[in-house]
Amino acid sequence: MFGKTNPKKVHPSRWYIKTFNPYTVTDSFNKIDYDINSLFAAYENKELTLWHEGRYLTTLEISKNEANRLFEVHKLNRCKTSVPLNFSVIFTSRNGTEFFFIGKDLCTKEHAFSVERLSFTETQGSLNVSVDGKNIAVFESDNEKETFYRAQKDAMSIAEAKMDSQSLEDSKAISALRTAERAKAEEAEKKREQEAEFRRNGYSHIILTTESISPFAVRKRLGIVTAEYVYRSTILSSLVAEISSIGETRQSSTQNALKEARTMALTELRREAHNLGADAVVAVDLDYSEVAGAGSPMMFLVASGTAIEIDK
Repeated sequence: MFGKTNPKKVHPSRWYIKTFNPYTVTDSFNKIDYDINSLFAAYENKELTLWHEGRYLTTLEISKNEANRLFEVHKLNRCKTSVPLNFSVIFTSRNGTEFFFIGKDLCTKEHAFSVERLSFTETQGSLNVSVDGKNIAVFESDNEKETFYRAQKDAMSIAEAKMDSQSLEDSKAISALRTAERAKAEEAEKKREQEAEFRRNGYSHIILTTESISPFAVRKRLGIVTAEYVYRSTILSSLVAEISSIGETRQSSTQNALKEARTMALTELRREAHNLGADAVVAVDLDYSEVAGAGSPMMFLVASGTAIEIDK
């Protein structure tokens, strides 16, 4: 399990690829998932260098077939900048814990700490190594201290490695594209949710028959919006019967049909106004008309008004 001559074999499962949607590269030690589409990688001599947001992440040993699958199937972004896999000799702390550097990480059998998180103090000839204020190792012998400093210096140079200019430009361009795509997707989702809410509420925009919305001022007139509702039924004959029997029992079926037509037309008017981005519809008018022809007559109900934006 722990080979002193080959630190790379100590924790082979630290980095792994989740091959289900969304595809991610996972650092299991630090419990961080990296969206594979946000990473850039270069493959050289069976070593895959990974970069995240223009910063060096890690170098992994993988086969050519595995690398090709990442690039071609999982759409890992390709760049030209590579960093060789570098690992140090093993050095032992005062309590017997064995440490070594792999790339930019200080590692034990159970943990990996980025060299950027390390801090050092020397007291009474001992070198104390801390991570985020917590002491993790003490080296006492001059040999161990010298070995550690030399390995730490190499690891720091790897941590500060930069992408070449072309790879960096490519990463910035793709990052900007991803950001724009996410913003567009979020806006589309917001509109879908808003549309669903408007549908549930019957597009409850303000609908008025006046020319203005006191105390608000009209900022912009977006144009005339209309909605039509057409139906063919026996309503007209019922309407004639109702007119002829004014003062007698009301014709509830006729009233319900007219009410439904009005509700549907105004809902459609609200939808049209919503699609224009209007805050309200003013000067609303309802017109009824009849078209007689073969078969049952048809009744048209047209709702119209002016869609406006208001100063809120």
